[in-house]
Amino acid sequence: MSTDTQGNNNNVMPFVNSATPIETSAYAFLLAHRAEHLGSTDGLLRLRQRCAEHLMARHDVSVDRGLEHAARLLAELTHSGDAWIDIDASTSFNLVLRVGNQHNISFSADQLLDAVKNYYKLAI
Repeated sequence: MSTDTQGNNNNVMPFVNSATPIETSAYAFLLAHRAEHLGSTDGLLRLRQRCAEHLMARHDVSVDRGLEHAARLLAELTHSGDAWIDIDASTSFNLVLRVGNQHNISFSADQLLDAVKNYYKLAI
């Protein structure tokens, strides 16, 4: 269940432009199985992996392509709307994160990699 900007619960699904059968299949899988993985970062990672496996089996896509579709659609499905990446202001090596209407956070790709490694405890 999601909440609107006033904090009211609603069952309105976020808009996703599912232009391909793979995206439609991924979105349907995520909606059907998201309750099984609520409440933890590990749960969302497992849901992403399961969705990718579903896409590999059903649509004969590579592991990388399955994970890419699953991650993108999972982000669309679970976003709060409070923060977003400003694509127009970002480059390949610098990302601009907009928080609300007043705050901009700019960081490099290297800083993002460090944060992700720390968050997920990765040894890349």
